[in-house]
Amino acid sequence: MHHLALALWLLLTTGCESTEEPPPCTSRPAFRLQISAEKGDRLPKDLKVTIHYGGNGEETFELSSPSPSPQVLFCALSSEETMLSCELWTDGAANLKITGTGLKPYDKRLAATTDACGITTTLLEVKLSSQSTSAGDFL
Repeated sequence: MHHLALALWLLLTTGCESTEEPPPCTSRPAFRLQISAEKGDRLPKDLKVTIHYGGNGEETFELSSPSPSPQVLFCALSSEETMLSCELWTDGAANLKITGTGLKPYDKRLAATTDACGITTTLLEVKLSSQSTSAGDFL
């Protein structure tokens, strides 16, 4: 009888779902970017990061004159001026464009991911390539 009671107790306690509440959901940026030059050089002072989001939304971060009140694109330059870290609070997909003197333009469609709480943060490391300045580029 003792074994039957133990078996019944194990069945009841291990078969039940947890009554603990899941942790509360929090807001998260759709994307986190780390932008740097391919060779670890300083980023050009005229670097521009532009995102198009939500149908007709657009915002640009200009390294030479950052906006005092960004809406969805929040960026900070490293003290060495070799990396720009940005968070994109787009609530969905976005088109990313990055330009700057001496760099090949970067253009990419970013797809957002979700879970039970909504948007999850996608990490993206962008290494910007130098633009070739060979004579063939000017013909």
